[in-house]
Amino acid sequence: YPIKVLEYGVFALCPLVPDYPVFRDIIQEGETGYYFQHKDASSLGESILRMFNENKNCVCCGQEWHKYVKKNFEWKDTVKQIVNSLSN
Repeated sequence: YPIKVLEYGVFALCPLVPDYPVFRDIIQEGETGYYFQHKDASSLGESILRMFNENKNCVCCGQEWHKYVKKNFEWKDTVKQIVNSLSN
């Protein structure tokens, strides 16, 4: 996964990401982040306005994204998975 998006979670920031399959696997629209259509400036603008207008939900999304990242992407756990994979 792109590191920058995970870094948003470290700081409890609500991610706004392009609608790529890799993000669909981890971000739930309106719960842990927001999407915009790739290469569509209008969609990006609409998503930014939505985040601005739904500021309280945006803050909640950031908090939920933070919890998700801490639970699923801790470095110590990632390192353990890598070591286990290399050991087998």
